[in-house]
Amino acid sequence: MDREQRQGFTLVELLVVIAIIIIIAGILFPAFTRAREAVRRTVCVANLKQIGVAILMYADDYDGMLPRAAADARSSGAHPVDAETARVCKRSPRSDFCQGAQQWQLADVLRGYVKDDRIFECPTLAAKDEFFLLRRGQLGDLKNKAGAAPETGGDGLSDQVGSYQWSCGHTVNDVLRASEAASRENYLIRLFTLAKLLGHIPLEETPQGYFACGRSLASIGDPSRHWMVMCNSLGVHETFSVVESNCLVPPPELRDCTGECGQLPGCETRSPLLGGTVRLFLDGHARYSQMSGYDIIGDNIESLSQ
Repeated sequence: MDREQRQGFTLVELLVVIAIIIIIAGILFPAFTRAREAVRRTVCVANLKQIGVAILMYADDYDGMLPRAAADARSSGAHPVDAETARVCKRSPRSDFCQGAQQWQLADVLRGYVKDDRIFECPTLAAKDEFFLLRRGQLGDLKNKAGAAPETGGDGLSDQVGSYQWSCGHTVNDVLRASEAASRENYLIRLFTLAKLLGHIPLEETPQGYFACGRSLASIGDPSRHWMVMCNSLGVHETFSVVESNCLVPPPELRDCTGECGQLPGCETRSPLLGGTVRLFLDGHARYSQMSGYDIIGDNIESLSQ
């Protein structure tokens, strides 16, 4: 009787199986990534809808007036927390001191209208960088101030005020000054200034008529047309990194290529990447839109009276 022989895989067969697994993984992993991002994007839209409900409740309680708060932690000197801060920020609006915890944030203004701080955190951005989380602490006698949680460096205060940008395009002076330095104090002011240079709006315009901050709902032309809160994703929802999103989605005219952006090839000349973000509109609806760098200017800088 023939002795039964036990046979295993040959080396070639094992290599073929491994190659097949790698090919299948290469096909499926991008699909899984897109599916996961679709879920996170849906959560981001839901977050903004809840923020929209809170904003409209606030306006109903304050005779139709929209909140006055800083655009986000990267804006400078819009709504300082006290008079002394206002004086400091009027002199040095670009300083770290005048950002983040030193300004009133949307999360502060809406504190009594939301039950869960997590609605201020986009899951896509929060998974990429803890900067986009919301952390509360105490700033002087201002308990539970957004972004006032202690941190290890700088001024001892965090700039973690969430993932969303409020439509606030002015500085502590409440007017747009003519100097080039002033146009860099706030990202939205930079957009506003560039919109002028590109001919989208008249050169003599001031920012007060273009941003929702502190405006009356009755003064808004078509609330369904104008945004009031926007996710800071720019391109992260389109699976770009945070650096690529911040540096290459904006048009070259808006880029600062001296810092981390300068490490990206062609920072000063590359055409804008096609990004995308979630926006909340003044009638309370929210939606995701793919946007180029120039769409960000054309679609987001419009007179609210229209």
